[in-house]
Amino acid sequence: MLMYTSCGWFFDEISGIETVQVTQYAARVLQLAMDVLADPTLEPGFLAKLAEAKSNIPDHRDGARIYESS
Repeated sequence: MLMYTSCGWFFDEISGIETVQVTQYAARVLQLAMDVLADPTLEPGFLAKLAEAKSNIPDHRDGARIYESS
């Protein structure tokens, strides 16, 4: 339920501290779900969606890169 923290979804930059924190909550949910469901496709699917969220900071590129570096 932590990934639904509202401050993480009202942002102007995907690399902001609030959004990164909420993404880390989502990462934990993915870990738990992969343990229970034994589905290795969950994280790649999530990363594909995050890659669609482009950063305003060129060095960060997109949400997938931010997720993988946090």
